[in-house]
Amino acid sequence: MVLGAALPAGTDWRILATDISTLALQKAQRGNYTASQVEAVPLRYRRSAFSVRTGPQGEIMRIDDDLKHMILFRRLNLGRTPYPVRGVFDLVLCRNVMIYLDPQQRADAVAEFHRLLQPGGHLIVGEAENLLGVAGRFERRQPAVYRKV
Repeated sequence: MVLGAALPAGTDWRILATDISTLALQKAQRGNYTASQVEAVPLRYRRSAFSVRTGPQGEIMRIDDDLKHMILFRRLNLGRTPYPVRGVFDLVLCRNVMIYLDPQQRADAVAEFHRLLQPGGHLIVGEAENLLGVAGRFERRQPAVYRKV
C-alpha cells in the first residue's frame, strides 16, 4: 500500500513475500483481515486498499485484488542456501528472522541477500538484530538498516 502510493503512476514494481510456513503464506495470500487486525493501518490506506465484506465471522477487510496481484507468495527456508530466487532486488526486509539462525546460517543468509541486492540496495533487519561479524560488503546506515556497497 505504501509502496504503491509512493511510486509514480506506471512504475513497474513487485513484492516477493516469503515464509517457511505454508499456512502463513496461504493466510497472507487470501488477504482477509478482521477490522481489529487492520486498526493500525492508516485510514487512507484502509479506504484505498481494502474492501469490506461480510463473512460468517462478521465483517472482513479484504485486500483489493489489484494490490494482491503485485505480490508473489513463495515458501522459502532462509536457513538453506542458495535461495531459489532469480532477479535483483532494491530492498530486502528480513525482520526478526536471523535471531533463529545459527551463526553459519546467518552468514550464508547475509551473503545471499548481498548476491540478490542491486548495488546500493538496502537490507533491513529487525531492531534487535544486527550484522555484526557478517556484514561483509554492507554499510550500516542506521540501526537495522544496511546498504550494499
